[in-house]
Amino acid sequence: MSQLPYGPVPTPTPPWVQPNPVVPQPPTWLKAAIAGLSALSLLALGLAAAAWFRAAPGNAAEKVYSQQEQATAREAVCSAKDAVTAALSAATKQPEAKEPGNTLLVAVNIRLAEYAGADYLAQQIAAHPAAPRSVTDPAGGLVDALRRLAMGQLGDAPRDTLQPITGEIGSLTDSVTKACEGHT
Repeated sequence: MSQLPYGPVPTPTPPWVQPNPVVPQPPTWLKAAIAGLSALSLLALGLAAAAWFRAAPGNAAEKVYSQQEQATAREAVCSAKDAVTAALSAATKQPEAKEPGNTLLVAVNIRLAEYAGADYLAQQIAAHPAAPRSVTDPAGGLVDALRRLAMGQLGDAPRDTLQPITGEIGSLTDSVTKACEGHT
């Protein structure tokens, strides 16, 4: 600045220099809203990451059942197997089977007993998870074999295809019976 008799005179700004532009600032509420949304987004991201890495329900520790719960569940599955065996026996030993013309009626009744019995046994196994595997494993195999036999019969599978399934049903029934000894 140069000194004149009237006081200091400001130095002129060269024309190529632009004055600092005034940038409008957003309102305070907008800053607070953006900060809040950012915090909420980070929280959601953290929860998503935690949910991603938490243990899956199938990997949770297996529930331990008391002796009484196991005995009650074993009783239910074994009783279901007995009911299925009785239904199959009754369906195959009907006196009407000897009368002419009742062959189809008896065949339908046997297939119904096989499939309904398999369904009932499967429901009892699912409803009683405390049952020991020594009972539920062969009972589950029996469910599968009964369903395969019923579906094979409904599909008019050849007898030689169904015979091994029938043998498997007998073997599995014996296994479940052995595992259920003394359940009553």
